Amino acid sequence: MRSFPQYIPLWYRSTLPIQGIELFYPGILEATPISGVPLPYNMSGKSEFRISAPQDLQALGLVSPEVNPDRENYPEVYFKKDRHGLPNPTERTRADVLLVGDSYALAAGVLYPLGFQARVQGQTGLTVFNLGIPSLGPQREEFLLDTIGLKLRPRSVIWLFFGGNDIDEAHRLEQFQQKGIRNYRQLFPDFTYPTSFLADMLSKAPRRFLRARPTDKERKPLPPFRFNTESQQRPLWFHPVYLRNLSHPPRYWKQHPGWPATQAVFRRTSRALRSQGIRMLLVYVPSKPQVYLSHVEKDAQLLREMASFDLEDPLGQGPEEFWETSLRNRGSLDRVLSQFAEREGIDYLSLVPVFNDAAGAGSLCYLSADTHWNEIGQAAAAKAIVVWLNSH
Repeated sequence: MRSFPQYIPLWYRSTLPIQGIELFYPGILEATPISGVPLPYNMSGKSEFRISAPQDLQALGLVSPEVNPDRENYPEVYFKKDRHGLPNPTERTRADVLLVGDSYALAAGVLYPLGFQARVQGQTGLTVFNLGIPSLGPQREEFLLDTIGLKLRPRSVIWLFFGGNDIDEAHRLEQFQQKGIRNYRQLFPDFTYPTSFLADMLSKAPRRFLRARPTDKERKPLPPFRFNTESQQRPLWFHPVYLRNLSHPPRYWKQHPGWPATQAVFRRTSRALRSQGIRMLLVYVPSKPQVYLSHVEKDAQLLREMASFDLEDPLGQGPEEFWETSLRNRGSLDRVLSQFAEREGIDYLSLVPVFNDAAGAGSLCYLSADTHWNEIGQAAAAKAIVVWLNSH
């Protein structure tokens, strides 16, 4: 198992630091600064992947597997990775467009169903290189841009900013640095690899495969909201963190501890790119509840329960108050970011109107039981960004 770590089950590698990346690349955690990304990021030894659609809300326990429609609607997702572990079907030494972002950018590299990246290439004839890796904030995305992306001599950079948690990710990195954590190994100071991986795996298997019934303290799955299309009702679940973020007014985001670092990254990067003659487009990607909360059947009690799902105690706001606050403030972060971009002279595109139009027409731009966009949302985003690319 030490000699062939690619055969260790992913569920078990997920219990190890960064999915056991040191088994593939010894010493990589200590060698990687905390503001960077361990590269290469591909730990499977494969370049092609056929997997089921992501199910982060099911993994959270919010969605019961028996009622998850994504398992039937998206039984297989196909994509390829390059030597860096990035979602690019071919190796490149040159690219017209760089796509920067987190898991939304990663999802954009999907080849089946057809994702954003392939759509933009097909509609413009431009080569696109994808730097997307999950769970990144602006600082680490800047690291990938500087370390890998700019070597490809791009003409433009499309930077996807996810309104659900990107500022929180920026703050998380700041907290690591304030604690004196300088590299990834220091994130896991007490961790030691087991003497026997097989024995450790067998000890953890019952907890994964033979789980007892949920205790009273464990949350039970919640019913979905209902989104009415012309032909059917579509169930939707929302991430608790993104629901809580949705309710904050503009002053909250301006005072957020991750906001200064976020501004610094975009200010520094946009000026550096401009000096090299590279055009940057900052794209605001809304969370699913930001778009669809106003399009689902109202259930204020369910909204409060869903927003409190991962908390020890329910939210202090009552159901009706939280519903109204969420609807009123759902565009706050978008406005704060767009005002910053205007001051800095950064091209800015919010996908909120694009997705609102799709929702109004009865189209679902996201997976039902996951937080990410589906091929419908990616097609809508690609159409809007192609307009910008053709103009510039």
